[in-house]
Amino acid sequence: MSAQASMPMRSSLPPPGAIAMRAAADAEDNVGVHEAGGDNRGTYVEIYLRSVGLGPGEPWCAAFVHYRLSQAAAELDARLPEGIPRSGYCPDYAAWARE
Repeated sequence: MSAQASMPMRSSLPPPGAIAMRAAADAEDNVGVHEAGGDNRGTYVEIYLRSVGLGPGEPWCAAFVHYRLSQAAAELDARLPEGIPRSGYCPDYAAWARE
């Protein structure tokens, strides 16, 4: 192992906030959720999709993230960060984060 590999990684990013921490903890409740009845379908998958205004059959990976963040914000009586996408499309979040 090189000396560089053993050094801790440093980041210029701030530590995660309360909403992110709560969303991550709550996400554990969804371990085991899987598609049922076809691609991008299923009871919970469709809940995630509805949270961003999408219907059954749409990709849901980013919709899951938005659902969890929204639920965490509501539980904490907090607001999501300004401009966060209401989208199921991962590149929308990447573009928002870069801004």
